[in-house]
Amino acid sequence: MTQLALAMDESPDLDDLLKHMDHLSDDPNLWPKTLSNFVAVTENQIQRSRPDLGDAQGLACDVVAAIAHYLGGRQIYLPRDDRLQRALRDYRIYRDFLGHNHEELAQRERLTVIQIYNIVAVQRKLFRARIQPQLPLNP
Repeated sequence: MTQLALAMDESPDLDDLLKHMDHLSDDPNLWPKTLSNFVAVTENQIQRSRPDLGDAQGLACDVVAAIAHYLGGRQIYLPRDDRLQRALRDYRIYRDFLGHNHEELAQRERLTVIQIYNIVAVQRKLFRARIQPQLPLNP
């Protein structure tokens, strides 16, 4: 299970980078190929899903810069297809969970109430691990 939501605080470094995104070259040979692909995919998705936003390339660069700032330097596994859809569904269920709407979520997602309970429990554990790291155990 992946942690999809990130609790990010404001970062002066990121703000500075985003202010100067327009000074970066659009030449993909100057960027690593993967980063260039991230921008292209993000831009395409923004244009398809929200054509009203206008500057899709600028927004795509901002999004990729934020991802690179917070996750840069790490090897990251990105799930595909069914695993990605399941991870996004589980995050959506946890986000929409109000403490009393298990049956509503089960109907919406075409799952059982037990599955909703299990998904919420796993997502809660992931959320806690992200915001409250475990203390080292002393023997």
